Amino acid sequence: MTRGVEGITGPEKVHLGDSYNLTCSVATIDEDTVITWYKEDSQLLPHSTLYYDNKISSVLYLPEVSESDTGVYVCSAEFSDGKRSSGAFYVTQTSDCKLPKIENAVMDTSSEIVSHLSELSVSCGDETVVMKCEHGSWDQTLVFCPAATSASLTMQLVTGIVVLIVLLAVGLGAVYFYKQHHRTRAVTPMQRPDSVEELKRQWRDYVDDSAVINNPSAEENIEDVNTNIATQYHQQLERTVTQISE
Repeated sequence: MTRGVEGITGPEKVHLGDSYNLTCSVATIDEDTVITWYKEDSQLLPHSTLYYDNKISSVLYLPEVSESDTGVYVCSAEFSDGKRSSGAFYVTQTSDCKLPKIENAVMDTSSEIVSHLSELSVSCGDETVVMKCEHGSWDQTLVFCPAATSASLTMQLVTGIVVLIVLLAVGLGAVYFYKQHHRTRAVTPMQRPDSVEELKRQWRDYVDDSAVINNPSAEENIEDVNTNIATQYHQQLERTVTQISE
């Protein structure tokens, strides 16, 4: 069986601020094999080392990488007989930018990656901010935007208030109109008159009474009413006389 470092896997291009893993695979059945990581001249401690039947897997964790974390990483394996095997991996900073996380912001793209020298339009509150991606970083830093004031929501609110006021006015007008045209008042019945003149006098008082329902045509027809009442009175008087004489 051939022993030695088979290779290192991981991201070749990284975004600053993100965390990554580099994994070194070593083919060996020697359980005494020691795995060591280096970056330039600095020795690094692996995050974990797993032993299989014929392989060892060593993981190097890179938390929140910065520009100083870019460069060449070396995985070195030393076997129990003193022989060594190593592999190298080159990590560089990507020139693209990750979509920034800005609270309450509305962006003009849904892509998670924005290419180098591209611009991003960000609606932040009532303003629009244009950010530019340069060498993997944004030229501006935004983490929070005030909540945007919605013009349409404000218009809807104003419209609703106006409609409510109009409906209230119409309702009050309808109630007033109903009361003006549907007055119901108690009317005292007229006493039986002793003569035609007495009947006319009672009828005039009845018409002039302010408690009676308004009837603009009443005064115009008063003479016709008086004539009809007089006729009815005479007819009733004749019937009464006839009944008495029988």
